[in-house]
Formats: sequence, C-alpha cells, structure tokens
Amino acid sequence: MEIESKESCFPEAHFDPGHIRVIGPKRNNMIGRVKESIRWRDLLWMLVQRDIKVRYRQTLFGVVWAVAVPLLTLMVYWVVFDKLGRMGPDGMPYPLFLFPAMIVWGYFTSSTGRAANALTKDSTILSKVYFPRMLLPIANIVSPLVDFAFGLGILLVILALYQHPPTWRLVLIPAYLSVAIVAATGMGLGLSVMNAHFRDVHHFLPVMLHLWFFCSPVLYGTMDMIPERYQLLYAINPMVLACEGLRSCALGQPISITPTMMLISATSAAVLLVAGSLTFMRLEQTVTDVI
Repeated sequence: MEIESKESCFPEAHFDPGHIRVIGPKRNNMIGRVKESIRWRDLLWMLVQRDIKVRYRQTLFGVVWAVAVPLLTLMVYWVVFDKLGRMGPDGMPYPLFLFPAMIVWGYFTSSTGRAANALTKDSTILSKVYFPRMLLPIANIVSPLVDFAFGLGILLVILALYQHPPTWRLVLIPAYLSVAIVAATGMGLGLSVMNAHFRDVHHFLPVMLHLWFFCSPVLYGTMDMIPERYQLLYAINPMVLACEGLRSCALGQPISITPTMMLISATSAAVLLVAGSLTFMRLEQTVTDVI
C-alpha cells in the first residue's frame, strides 16, 4: 500500500519533499533478493562467525574435532570397504583414492543438513526483527567451508605419506568445489523453508542424504562401477562432478568422466539452485506464521 502524500494527512505541517518516503510492495524476484542479501553482508559474516564459534569454542577439544572426525571416518571406510570388502582400486592406496571425494561429500552433507534446519533453529529471531531470511541458510552453507579447509590440510598430509606429490591440478579444486556449493545452496534454501512448513523434512533428510551417498562416487569410481548405458543418467547427480573432480585434482590425473557427463552434472547443480531459490521465495512470506 502506498502513502499518497504526507501533506494530505497533516495539512498544517510543512514537509520537505526530499524527505517524503513512499512505501510500496517489494519486488519479489531472485535478483532483488540477492542484492538485498549483499547489502546485509555484515550480518551474514556475523552469522557465519557465530556458527563457527559455537561449534569449536564450546567444545572440549575445539578444532581437534575438525581433524579427528574425517580421520576416524576414513579409517572406518578403509577397514570395511577395502580390507574386508575388497572394493579398493587396483594399484592405488584406498585412503588416497577415497579421501578427496570424502571431504567434498562431507561438506555437501554438512552444509545441506545445517541449512535445512537454519530457520527452525533460529525461529525466535525471525519473529522479532526483520532481515533477509535467506541469510540464515546461506550462513550455514558458508561455515562448513572451514571444515573443508581442514580436510584439504589432511589431504596434503596423506599425499605426503604415500609419496604422491601434488600437481598443478590442485588449482582446479575451487571449480569443482563450486559445484557442491551451488547444489548445497539450492538444496539448503528449498529444504529450510519446507522444513518450517512441513516437519516431515526433518525425518526425511537423513534418509535422503544416506541414499545419495551411495549414489555418488565416493567409495568407488564412476566409470568402473556404472554401466555405460546408465552413465548419462547417473551424471544428473551433481556430486558426480564434484567428487570425481576433487579426486582428479588430488591424484593429478585427468577426470574420469566425459565432458557430456560434466555438463549434465553442472547443469543439474544450477537447476537445484534455481528450484531451491524459487521455493524459498514462494514459501518465505508465511514462514513466521507457521514456524
């Protein structure tokens, strides 16, 4: 609703036209939301810092968990799937093969899960003050990058232990990581607002991510395990490009998937981002009423 003029409401008062503010409906589009979020970037940084401090400062061992958790996970997978299951690749140590894909998958699941619960976790803030609601899930997409950075440090140590020198392909890590970031952002935005309206998401999300894990090339190589006639369909999973790309960068080898599969995975990540953003904008208007 617009205010026609302040003079019409208060005829005896004098108003400077330069200080008259007209209030109207905001444009509900993606570009406008992105611009608004950029203007509130200081708040985004504060939310990211808060999340990092809560995770590390208020724990007994602090940042040790950022190193211990991936190492313990690597040890379990190594014993179960390589020593017992004999799923490791021939001619290559399984930890060296597994860990690059494992850290990017760990970032994806952590960021998606945290972002999906962002609105319900901070429900008290939503009803008290206005700020771009999109910042809450986005902050939970950004903060797990700290854990990913710790994972890269562990990866360099593993490369040194197995005397596998890094190559120039390490500079491509941000490109492949961006695919996981885009996919996680789309999933996080859509699931966060859906979780506020439908609490079934809280129960469904762990099962979905668990199934997604086994549909991604973390424990195995894509080209070795997937029949050729299903590879293009398999590439719809954006984590195929992210996992195989990180593995290629760490091992210094050409990526094992075809350019067509790479394009399909990248496009799928972009579609998830658009779909998640549209879902968020559609349901955000009533989130404070149902949360």
